[in-house]
Amino acid sequence: MVQRWLIGPVSYQTAGRVFAFNDRSSTSGYLVPSMFFMRELGIDPDKHFSKVVFSGSHEASILAVANKQVDTASTNLVDLQLMLAHKVPRGSVRVIWVSRLIPNDTIVVRKDLPASLRRAVQDSLVTMRARNPSAFKELGASVGGFVRADDAKYEVVREMAEAARKLPAPK
Repeated sequence: MVQRWLIGPVSYQTAGRVFAFNDRSSTSGYLVPSMFFMRELGIDPDKHFSKVVFSGSHEASILAVANKQVDTASTNLVDLQLMLAHKVPRGSVRVIWVSRLIPNDTIVVRKDLPASLRRAVQDSLVTMRARNPSAFKELGASVGGFVRADDAKYEVVREMAEAARKLPAPK
């Protein structure tokens, strides 16, 4: 489970500013922040911001804020941490909103693989933190770890997608 983030400059005022979504097909870069704007704040991003753009990726959105090409953007914690560690100076962006927890991306394997191999892959990921802390630090820590997939955890995403279908089409 992860949270989705909006980042922006030190000043929090967003009305009349330029906002960057990532991509229309992105849960964290479009669906989650859209639902936040529409359902929680009751605002239409196309009317609230002076301009709404699509950067194409989390990295591009973070860089656009850091380079003052846009004022505010949507992203996620993993990409924000990576960018702050390697490409973006600390203090050049700040978090202005954090979503409720939503499931992160899944790791899948082909179902025609032997069940024992599928279980071994799953067990290896789920137990990585305890078994091999250094590997977990490199591979799993940035996503908060690994848990067994549970379809019910994805209900929140389905609910948002259904609500989004009922909204007017974006411009």
